[in-house]
Amino acid sequence: MPPVTPVPPSQAELRQMLGESFAAFESFLTQNGDLRPEWKHYGAKLGWNLKLFHKKRNLCFIAPHDSHWVIGFALGAKAVDMALSSALAHSIKQEVREAKTYGEGRGVRITVKARDDLVPAQILLEIKKAG
Repeated sequence: MPPVTPVPPSQAELRQMLGESFAAFESFLTQNGDLRPEWKHYGAKLGWNLKLFHKKRNLCFIAPHDSHWVIGFALGAKAVDMALSSALAHSIKQEVREAKTYGEGRGVRITVKARDDLVPAQILLEIKKAG
């Protein structure tokens, strides 16, 4: 198990880890500059995750991985209804329908490897902002 670093990953470390998906990562953060990013460490298994807040409300988590990143959302009932009636692809709507429900909502994750993968992530983020 690698040792836990006491500080979040630097831009250079993220660029190296994310590889080609780093451009999509930067684009997503720039496009959503109204959100406050905050790095959190969730233990050796999950490592560092970037939480995006609107005021005090947590909208999503971003988990960096080798050559990609995953953005996760917890969708409450209103957000689920909005997602199912949105322009999301059928496959993502199916994931929303089948997602296990937790206290904070249904967990939905989008894997981002390229800028094209940002479309569903942005739709879900806008739904979270509206809710």
